[in-house]
Amino acid sequence: MDVTEKFVNIAVKLEKPFNAFFDVPYTEDEIYEQVKTFKCGKAPGPDYVCNEHIIYGGNTLLKWICYIFNTILKCEDIPLLYRHGIIIPLYKGNNKDKSNPNSYRAIVLTSFGFVPEHGAIPALYTLKECINVFMKSKSKLYVGFLDNEKAFDKIWHDGLFFEIERNRCNWKIMEYTFMSYKSASAHVQYNGLTSDNFSISQGVGQGDQFILDANAEHSITYNIITTLIKYDLFAFLETYVNEDYIPEKVLWSKIVRQSIEIYEENRWKSNLENRNELKRYSKIHPTLCGHRLIRLTVLYPDAKLELLVLVALGSTAIKKATCTLCNKESFDIIKHLIMECHVLLTERNVMFYKIVDEPSIPKYVDIFNLDDDDLLQVLLGAVNDTVYDLDPIDWSRMMYYIAKHVYPMFKKFRHVLFENRFNFEF
Repeated sequence: MDVTEKFVNIAVKLEKPFNAFFDVPYTEDEIYEQVKTFKCGKAPGPDYVCNEHIIYGGNTLLKWICYIFNTILKCEDIPLLYRHGIIIPLYKGNNKDKSNPNSYRAIVLTSFGFVPEHGAIPALYTLKECINVFMKSKSKLYVGFLDNEKAFDKIWHDGLFFEIERNRCNWKIMEYTFMSYKSASAHVQYNGLTSDNFSISQGVGQGDQFILDANAEHSITYNIITTLIKYDLFAFLETYVNEDYIPEKVLWSKIVRQSIEIYEENRWKSNLENRNELKRYSKIHPTLCGHRLIRLTVLYPDAKLELLVLVALGSTAIKKATCTLCNKESFDIIKHLIMECHVLLTERNVMFYKIVDEPSIPKYVDIFNLDDDDLLQVLLGAVNDTVYDLDPIDWSRMMYYIAKHVYPMFKKFRHVLFENRFNFEF
């Protein structure tokens, strides 16, 4: 189950206890206290309502604003207009290429500012005090600065909502956050020109605040220490500290990327090895990199569907099921259908003869002398000892012809997979 499915399940099962902060209607006095903090001269949003309109709108306007927010609170829905923003691209300067979109900072007129009392000055004060303390004790101080490129723009919405729930955030906060970003849209204004509206499927506003429940035990802030431990990066940091050497950004990025790849690769292999139903798949696709057959769809676009069918067949778990063609029960239905079912004998022979007749397939004698398990793995894309020394071009061509000849047979038995509730979309 992926994160999106988990979030949907969580949203359905979410308990909604009473909360004194969110379940009590807003008052006009509360609205007025917030209006007093507004500043004049600010650009309006897509509704062209300026702060001055609200500041000088009087009690009647405050009454209607209070009514709107209480309606939102009661209905748990945020109007689409409130989810739309106007993006103004601001040039970053420093002689950056003006034709490159990355040389501009996207400012949304409706976005919030930075979190109060959490700007650069308090951070610099904290850093300065740390330096003073360590200088007095004549100790070394190591400071880590984290600057993720386009960090706000790349945040995955479903992952964010899942993390908010996992940290036991109040359900109303979660609901409003979800509604704020669901169906969010914007348009760009630049040099008097206005773009079409477009949807926003990732990213958050810079300065948006996510408030945890008072009883929450964890922070939403990404736990860097846990990550360093998980991917075994502390050993590198200890070496750098002992040697008084801090690597350049490019080198450190390479080290982090390699450490994560090694960890995830080992976890992938361990999961495959410990699950008997994935034994065949572990032979076909033993690494975490992109599937070889999927890469072939670029080389052979006319065989994209056929190659994807091979990928699906190869990734299907070894599962006990009944073949409705011959009414036999098999402990490995994929192997039975491709290699054993007597009803498909003619189609199977035609498939094998056509593959053998392809003059461009070398070593076909060795391939077809394999036992059924090993032969099936090769047919589904495995690179075993028999085909390991094949030229990559010869192997690619061989898989092209195999995909072309397996597909007609697949069309004969795919209904069997549906009947046994295999998750096939072909």
